[in-house]
Amino acid sequence: MRLCSKPGCGGPAIGLLGYNYAEKRALLEDAAERDIPPHLYALCAVCADRLNPPRGWILEDRRYEPPLFLPREPALESLAE
Repeated sequence: MRLCSKPGCGGPAIGLLGYNYAEKRALLEDAAERDIPPHLYALCAVCADRLNPPRGWILEDRRYEPPLFLPREPALESLAE
């Protein structure tokens, strides 16, 4: 299990943080089950949610968000009618 890269935090990593310096963009993605390149940082859920990019930069959060509601199943819709 990979741990958060932030000093003083030891939470399990769920995301990877990288920077695109040319575009002044911080990218946050889901952690993959592979080795982390040296230019990426592992973050736990708490640190990822609290992340603030440098002033003048854009944070692009590409983490997967499950839908709040699941689509209705056709069989259930016909029963409701």
